[in-house]
Amino acid sequence: MNDNNTIEAKTTTYHDDLSSTRTKIQHSILMCVTFAGSIFLMQTHQHWIWKFLPFIPYKSDFKTNIGIFRATFTLFVFYGLHALLSSPLMSFMRNPVRLMLHKRFFYVKVVLLMLLHYILSDLPLAILSWFATLCFLIGFTYMLVQVLLVIELGHKWSEAYIQDNRRESLITIMVLTIVFNVVSVIIFIYEYILFTGQDCTFNSTLIATTVLTCVLITILSYPDIIKEQSSLFQCSVVTLYCAYLSFDAMLGHPDDQCNAMAGRTSVTHVVLSCVFIILSLMHACYGLEEPSPTGGFDGEEEQEELDSFFTFNLLIMMCCTYMSMICTGWSSIETDNSGADFALGYDFGRSWKAVYIKTLFLAITPIGYLYTCIKSKHDDE
Repeated sequence: MNDNNTIEAKTTTYHDDLSSTRTKIQHSILMCVTFAGSIFLMQTHQHWIWKFLPFIPYKSDFKTNIGIFRATFTLFVFYGLHALLSSPLMSFMRNPVRLMLHKRFFYVKVVLLMLLHYILSDLPLAILSWFATLCFLIGFTYMLVQVLLVIELGHKWSEAYIQDNRRESLITIMVLTIVFNVVSVIIFIYEYILFTGQDCTFNSTLIATTVLTCVLITILSYPDIIKEQSSLFQCSVVTLYCAYLSFDAMLGHPDDQCNAMAGRTSVTHVVLSCVFIILSLMHACYGLEEPSPTGGFDGEEEQEELDSFFTFNLLIMMCCTYMSMICTGWSSIETDNSGADFALGYDFGRSWKAVYIKTLFLAITPIGYLYTCIKSKHDDE
């Protein structure tokens, strides 16, 4: 009888964890779809599609980047309310009720998000201008968080496979290391083809510096140099992320002669950013969900799950501001649309500011990786 109760409790916990993960994935996709829709509207504001979307609010704002910031503000408020629901300020509500509101009624929440778009459609530009500055600060902070999450992901995966010490685990880590390094090399080759030219000294220097840096940290990643349990797998994760950052930085290059992707960078920017955002969100929140040693589902476990939702909602609020910066080239709000021409296929998000910010974090990533390895080695000693 006790065994049956234990199995039932474990099954309940499994389904609850599955529901929690599914909810987070749904909201991550919802955020990405919202930005994709905003970009689509920005690129088609004079297109035939508007004849079939008469209900879209603030149409004229999509002639500039104001529409992006309006959509971002709506998402920021939407997930801010979710964070409030899981915060200690709402502790007067029962935990099961708060968890139910988080995990269920997803499609109702989508409708509420659309209504919120309408409610906030007349927000004054002065508030949006202030919010755009806030987006820059929070988006910059999120990039730093993303770098730390990538480095932590490499360390955790490597330690998990090494501690497992099974043949299958060793084969898996070897295959992943090879795949990540091969993909990185392919990215570097494409960078050289797409972003170098006669007067593209910056791009050529950035590619060469990134490749040399990745080779250096690969050499230093051999065991006993910077960390006893360091591995080439950790380095391959960091190398792949550096390759992505360098590629993304050069996508934002404003000079068409040094950017063969001109005219196509908008979609590429968003797709790459969404992939890394969803991966970082899932990794961050999965690390917060530790399995219960008892297999039950008591009040303490409910509170831990609420804390996980609270952290997730804060992270997704940061992601919203980061996506707004990706879509606007890390620029401020544009109140003058007289010279704007966001026609179909317009290539936005390209600016030297975006290039410099990505280059800065491209330098921070290997330094942060080496620092964590050295610090871990000293802690072990």
